[in-house]
Amino acid sequence: MKRNFLSIKKILLLVAMAALWLSQAMAAPTDTVLRLFSQAFPDAKYTRWVEDNEYYIVSFTRDETQCRIWYDKAGTLVYALRYCGESELPLSVLLTVKKEYADKHIAGVTELTNKNGVSYELLLSDNKKWYVVKSSSDGDMYLKYAMKKQ
Repeated sequence: MKRNFLSIKKILLLVAMAALWLSQAMAAPTDTVLRLFSQAFPDAKYTRWVEDNEYYIVSFTRDETQCRIWYDKAGTLVYALRYCGESELPLSVLLTVKKEYADKHIAGVTELTNKNGVSYELLLSDNKKWYVVKSSSDGDMYLKYAMKKQ
């Protein structure tokens, strides 16, 4: 009987520790951060907040596009990702990729925003390989790496 009581006590302690850890990881951001986010993205859907040691991270969908933003504790945007399609590329990037990689299909686009500005990572493909290409917003582009398809 005493052995069962200790086992139950250990289980309850583990459950309490897990609940505490989850509550910290899923903590709500400050009112300032929530207000700034709501003002910037009033049409955001499927919003999910996570907190790590330094940042509040929000994942959401906007106009069928998945986005993720890292805010510091003061509410300043630190880093943002937007997963978009070919049609959402700036014309300078689209024209350059269509010229330099004319025989490749644009399979995906990730827009990266940080203090240095906006850049793009494009996933291209042909029959034999996948290509990851980095581009500045003005169309300066380079091949980051390529992988053979299996």
